[in-house]
Amino acid sequence: MNFDLHTHTTYSDGRVSIEDLIMHGEALELDAMAITDHLFPEKGAFLDEMVAKVQEGRKRVHYLLLAGVEGTILDVDGSISVDEASRAKIDICLVDVSDFTKGIYKNPPATPAKQVENFVTAMLNMCQNPVVDVVAHPFNMGRTKPPLMLESISLRDYRRVARAFADHKKYFEVMNNMWWWFPNVPPRHFKERYLDVIRIFRDEGVRFSIGSDSHSVGWTGNIAWSQRMLREAGVGEGQLIRPQEFLKVNAK
Repeated sequence: MNFDLHTHTTYSDGRVSIEDLIMHGEALELDAMAITDHLFPEKGAFLDEMVAKVQEGRKRVHYLLLAGVEGTILDVDGSISVDEASRAKIDICLVDVSDFTKGIYKNPPATPAKQVENFVTAMLNMCQNPVVDVVAHPFNMGRTKPPLMLESISLRDYRRVARAFADHKKYFEVMNNMWWWFPNVPPRHFKERYLDVIRIFRDEGVRFSIGSDSHSVGWTGNIAWSQRMLREAGVGEGQLIRPQEFLKVNAK
């Protein structure tokens, strides 16, 4: 399936209007696309208008169009910026680790070892939140200060998180530009470790999503790298997300 479940518009930090992005999905002949603008703390005023425009857009396109958000993990306890009332308005909820995440990017601890521990703990705790569907670009820690590497997390801890994903039915997003999060690592070297991580989650029965994390029309639907990573990691179609499962029953 040719889908992109992670896109942004001018409702958050994207550079394209929602109307143009919806039409771009039609031009690309996507099977499905989700509009997932950032829902940062106290900045959700756009949500009702965005959902209304998605519902209107569905009348004009031939692909599955989903209304969503990308929330953020706020702290090591796994608290997130999306509440139940906001979740009830949308089809799909992504969350990530961001500049707002205390104890990782924001107000980091004194040692990298504690920072890694915080990252793992935040992921484990977040998994218990039923509001979350997809974890956007998980383990995006290469731009912390100091930067952490994928190798900073032990294989044992990756497996612990993978089991939590599987137990709580959280989807692992393979973001098309995941290498961007690790500016100090050559992409070919990054790929080797990243494939190991994907295989751990594959073996634990985790299902996967795909997203471009686009912030402009040109990046939307650009998922070739994601598809290649999943193929090389041996992830079959049966372990991919099915976007149609997220469309609200009462959606028009």
